Amino acid sequence: MGRITGVEETAVYISLGELSGGRIDDVVSVTAVELIRDDSGKVIMREEKSIANLLVEKISPEGSRCRILELAGVLETGLSVRPGKAEIEKAQDRSSLEVRSVPDNANVFLDGKYLGITPLKLSDMEPGSYRLEIPVPARAANPTQAR
Repeated sequence: MGRITGVEETAVYISLGELSGGRIDDVVSVTAVELIRDDSGKVIMREEKSIANLLVEKISPEGSRCRILELAGVLETGLSVRPGKAEIEKAQDRSSLEVRSVPDNANVFLDGKYLGITPLKLSDMEPGSYRLEIPVPARAANPTQAR
């Protein structure tokens, strides 16, 4: 088991790499752990919820850079990561959204917040209206064009 070590605009970094048996194109799952305590503060149970599936895109001996495949929560440093795809729990009265583009690897923003790159599946969304943005990259100037 590993951990999320960093979350950036286009990548999620994890502490599982080649030394942990990982490879490019592996799918790993992200789990949030909630500790349930009694009145005295003693931990009596651990509740785990799978909140994301990530695809390993680049790997080193100690870690990997991943992109989000499915997301049903907030990714943050310290969350647990395991090899293998997890079933993402969908709450009742929730929706999912699958975003694809041609070509793949386009940035996806939902209500101005960066979520990942296409193809991307968002799970456990509140029903409602959202603003989905997939910015079109600016075209480079044609170097052969006369001035």
